[in-house]
Amino acid sequence: MHNKDTVFITYNDAINDEKVKNLIALVSGVLAEHNPSQIYFLFSSSGGSVNAGITLYNFLRGIPAEVVFHNIGTVDSIATCIFLAGAKRYASASAHFLFHGVNWNFGNGQSCTRKQLQEFISAIQQHETDIAGIITSRTSISQDEVLSIFDQGTSKGLDFALEKGVINKVCEVVIPSGYRHIACNFA
Repeated sequence: MHNKDTVFITYNDAINDEKVKNLIALVSGVLAEHNPSQIYFLFSSSGGSVNAGITLYNFLRGIPAEVVFHNIGTVDSIATCIFLAGAKRYASASAHFLFHGVNWNFGNGQSCTRKQLQEFISAIQQHETDIAGIITSRTSISQDEVLSIFDQGTSKGLDFALEKGVINKVCEVVIPSGYRHIACNFA
């Protein structure tokens, strides 16, 4: 299951620009210093920024090491796309996934013109198209099913995740003695 040069990274946090920059730097450093054939993420996230999440997904898909993800709690929203960057994907017995459409956060008292509102709507639609494309390309969930799930905003359990190819297997985390393990604690 693990290669002798596997590096384990635990990430249990939200997804935003700063945290993604730090995680990309950390992974880049691990690659440069240890040249692992496999990076194994113990991963749980409430999601966050779509832009940051898609950036991390694309980065992880391109690194010169096998990426493995293990859902150790909950993987929500854009974090699901990041999770799907894994060539192998696992989940602990009590884990789950939350799928929903994109929302837009407006600041308190923020006003906008009709044209600006149209830009927000266009951005939301493009984000949902991008996320749906990642999900349909990395699982057996169809485009229609993804759009239906986005409209519902629903938490999915392990039976769904196995059936649809979100995960390959349900298993518990095992970090063998002597393996490198990095716990991310980004402020």
